[in-house]
Amino acid sequence: MEILKYTFFVFLTFQISYGQSKETIPKGFTKVEGLEYSGHITFYFEKKTQTILAFQNKKAKWNATVMKTCGKPSVGKSEIREIRIEKEHLKIVYGKHSFAKILIETGKIICEGSD
Repeated sequence: MEILKYTFFVFLTFQISYGQSKETIPKGFTKVEGLEYSGHITFYFEKKTQTILAFQNKKAKWNATVMKTCGKPSVGKSEIREIRIEKEHLKIVYGKHSFAKILIETGKIICEGSD
C-alpha cells in the first residue's frame, strides 16, 4: 500500500512539474524585463530583426516590426532604443529621435514621426 501511495505521489509531482506547457518563444527572442501588462501579456524582443512579440496565456498574440512599418529613422541607427508601457500601448523610441506606438491589444503600429 505504501508503494502505491509513493508511486502516485511521484506521478502527480511529475505531472505538475513537467506536464504543463510552457511558452514557446522563437529562438533569438529575449523577454523584455519589467514590461508585463494586465491580462498576463508579456513582451519579447529580437535584436537582429528588431521585432517585438507579445505573448498572452502561453500563445503568441501578435508580433510587430516597427522599422518595416514606419521606415528607417531620419537620424541614428535603425534600432529600437527604448520600449515602455504608456496606458494601452507600448511607446517605442528608435533611431535617435523617432517614435512609434504599438497598441497592446491588437499589435497595430502607429508611426509618430521624429522630433
